[in-house]
Amino acid sequence: MNHVALNQTIFKKYAVFGEGFKGGDKKFASKTPRGYYVWINGFHKMPEISEITEHFEIGSFNYPNLMAGMGDGGGEIKYWFCLTEWEYVLLVGVKLDMNDSEDYAIDVASFVFKDRVPINKEEHQENSAEIAGELLLAHFTHFLGDDEIPEFKSFIEESDSKLLISVIDFYSQNVQQEISQTLEQKEISEEEKRISDEMDKLFGDNE
Repeated sequence: MNHVALNQTIFKKYAVFGEGFKGGDKKFASKTPRGYYVWINGFHKMPEISEITEHFEIGSFNYPNLMAGMGDGGGEIKYWFCLTEWEYVLLVGVKLDMNDSEDYAIDVASFVFKDRVPINKEEHQENSAEIAGELLLAHFTHFLGDDEIPEFKSFIEESDSKLLISVIDFYSQNVQQEISQTLEQKEISEEEKRISDEMDKLFGDNE
């Protein structure tokens, strides 16, 4: 059930009999208002990431609405910021109160290739909180609409994570701009078209 909650509630995917969960099929990264090219689980057809070499817990909090239509469908949401050789990754994990297992259902929420971060490479480490925040914002654009923010924000504010609290506060004040610029691009640049063509070839090889 943790896996169901993660995919249906957090990633907004739908179940297909015999095929598992299906989400968005966009094959090129979305550009955020600050110039990051991000991949968002549930909105994009996600490429495989490299092996995670480092991970840092961002924070966790309880949330009561992880299983729609089920009165006891609450549980814990936890986020991690992770590094691979080529990417910065946001992981999200879900553990329902009704589940006796101590294991979370965990998957990539969003990620960015390191060379698609609009900060000098030498400055990445000192700006790791900004990069993690950008991945959280990208994830929220798909996960949280206007009407869902106030309640979700109230539960995050009960956590001990300053980063989660600051990001949800920023998102709540700028939600329309974040969604429209990250998810609703009508035209793409030549660079984005090149990336799209490369991803089409990659996914075509795997189909």
